[in-house]
Amino acid sequence: MAENTWLTLLEAAAYLQVHCETLRRACRNNSIKHARVGSHYRFRHQWLDEFVQGGAHAD
Repeated sequence: MAENTWLTLLEAAAYLQVHCETLRRACRNNSIKHARVGSHYRFRHQWLDEFVQGGAHAD
């Protein structure tokens, strides 16, 4: 998968192996870097990897 592709909330939750509501809560708390497209959350693989390593937060 290309590094610059966007992941949906469900795809990102599966990648992180967490429930989609857990990831949605992290977005609402600005604990994880994300983008909004209308009412939808979008993620980059790099952002998810940074989050797992403990250094990611929304700018």
